[in-house]
Amino acid sequence: MAGLNHPLENVRVIDLGRHQAGPRCALVLARMGAEVIKVRTPGRRETAKPRPLGQKQSSYWAIAHFTDHDVVAAPVNTIPQAAEDPHPWERRAMVEVPDFLAGEIAVSGDYWHFSRTPVNIGSTPQVGEHNEEVLQGILGYSEEKVEEFRQGRVISEEHYYDDIPG
Repeated sequence: MAGLNHPLENVRVIDLGRHQAGPRCALVLARMGAEVIKVRTPGRRETAKPRPLGQKQSSYWAIAHFTDHDVVAAPVNTIPQAAEDPHPWERRAMVEVPDFLAGEIAVSGDYWHFSRTPVNIGSTPQVGEHNEEVLQGILGYSEEKVEEFRQGRVISEEHYYDDIPG
């Protein structure tokens, strides 16, 4: 680069960095005339990710550190931790509904709150709960035909969950 000013000419820089910023900085220093010597551990590559906060720092202190520096941060919960968190319960994002087999169960609730469209969250229907409504009301079968289906075991109100293989 004839004619350019090289303020770092005759300066030797040893680059020991493993992160992506290292090569960029080394390139800038080299363009300014420095002799850059890159030292690498055999078999390891540059990484764009810093080491994880890991086991030595609790999530409480990590979040406190980030929020002190105006970085939005929150813990990543496990499923049991998320289920115990009061916030989704208060916002109705988690609700309990009756279940005909298990009693009360927790399910996803009303994540989106609309001013004119209420969300109705309930349990799943039991086996055969809507047989008459569908067969007679929608498909037009007579009561006798529905009873014939029942006698022929085409339809049933009984569940066989415990007998299902797998």
